Amino acid sequence: MKSSRLRKLRHVERGDVILGVDGGGRDKLLLVYKATKSRIFTRHVTSQKKVEFGRDGHSKKIRGGGRCSIVSTRPLPPTEYGIVLGLDRKMRLGQFPDGFMLTNDEVRVILKNCAYFMARPLIDGDEPMKIPDGARAAAFD
Repeated sequence: MKSSRLRKLRHVERGDVILGVDGGGRDKLLLVYKATKSRIFTRHVTSQKKVEFGRDGHSKKIRGGGRCSIVSTRPLPPTEYGIVLGLDRKMRLGQFPDGFMLTNDEVRVILKNCAYFMARPLIDGDEPMKIPDGARAAAFD
């Protein structure tokens, strides 16, 4: 039986927003732009650097050095997902002088995405995650 981590990684597909952590412990908000049976191709939303992962959730060496690992694939709530897609487009097409100015919502998502994803990590093991008493639906705040 595959671990729950590998099962979740197998379901990552184009358009997903995921969280990675690099070797220095810095979080990376990543947009999946392509997914195959064996690879996950992502783009760091703010820097636009591309990172290629195996389906085990670990990257090859990335340009500029280092490695990255996927730590959460939990779907964002719809509002925040839309904000991330807009932010990715803004960073990709950024035009001076005001092309990189962030809205309040974009700043909020950048500042809070790590806490959201880290509260919903990929778990390693064959056992299902126990839902704590009093748990509620995922919320970004």
